[in-house]
Amino acid sequence: MHILNIMLGKGHGGLEQVAVDYHQAFESRGHNVTTVVPPNAWAKTVLQSFTTNIIDLKNAGQWDPIAAYKLSRIIKQEKPDAIICHGNRAIRICLKAAKGRAPVIAVAHNYNNKKFDRCDAVFCITKKLVDRMLSFGIDEGKIFHIPNMVVFSEDPKRPTLRSPPVIGAFGRFVDKKGFDIYIEALSILKKEGVLFHAILGGDGPKKEMLESKIKKTTLTEEITLTGWVTDKDTFFTSSDVFVLPSKHEPFGVVLIEAMNEAVPCISTMSGGPNEILTHEINGMLTPIDNPIELARAIKKLLADESLCKKFGEAGRETVRAKYTISVVSKLLEESTSALLQK
Repeated sequence: MHILNIMLGKGHGGLEQVAVDYHQAFESRGHNVTTVVPPNAWAKTVLQSFTTNIIDLKNAGQWDPIAAYKLSRIIKQEKPDAIICHGNRAIRICLKAAKGRAPVIAVAHNYNNKKFDRCDAVFCITKKLVDRMLSFGIDEGKIFHIPNMVVFSEDPKRPTLRSPPVIGAFGRFVDKKGFDIYIEALSILKKEGVLFHAILGGDGPKKEMLESKIKKTTLTEEITLTGWVTDKDTFFTSSDVFVLPSKHEPFGVVLIEAMNEAVPCISTMSGGPNEILTHEINGMLTPIDNPIELARAIKKLLADESLCKKFGEAGRETVRAKYTISVVSKLLEESTSALLQK
């Protein structure tokens, strides 16, 4: 198959990472993949490390008629068997540009897009999103459950629990990621006399608010802000426990990335993590927006190295069985082929 893989965001987050992963996944199954991205996108930099099949497409947003025209020319030239779109912008522009030349597949990364019904198929990253698409009245035959994926880590090197132990978290500094709750939980631990160091990676519009909160809770000695995490392997190796404190998390690629490195994980019961983690089996789940319960879970893990090891190994086995590129790429191939055969 020839796949045209389109992602038109310029950020540095899960959407962009998944578009890169889709390129690798289809290529790993022997298919021809061309990815369309903005010329200055973070994803382009990553793609350039392993492929030259990249096409630049400037755009001024999802209503950009010039981008739609240029994309229509790209589709006409590439003659793909299927077009896969990541994000609202890519979906809306592609629906204008495709003109029936190839089936358009939308990847449902979240709950916000209302154009899924116009696409030929929808790939949903969680079972909850499958239910969401069904509630829109989309034909069940057009909906496929395709989780996000990672390249399996063959032999992660996990150090023994440090003294003091290190608690890691990272993501975009926006309200829904819940890093204010993370800081509050750490403040509770400090008041209870629990020794720790925390690393918080990321950037975004809430950075100043988070910096102010760290000062207000007198955690400037305990929390290190690292900026964007470009070397995830080093970040996870440097963390004894990983925390995902999101208030809203459709999937949580960073969660399976941490599990892949055998880092014991704690997450809030937010969307995707609820499907990835089973409480007390391969990690811990806490209520959303509840720093007291989050602090309690962190404290429990920091006090029990054997439990950390148990969750780390179980989490990695979960990734191996469900979320590796080798597993998910087969689902992608089968689902796309099934659509093309209709």
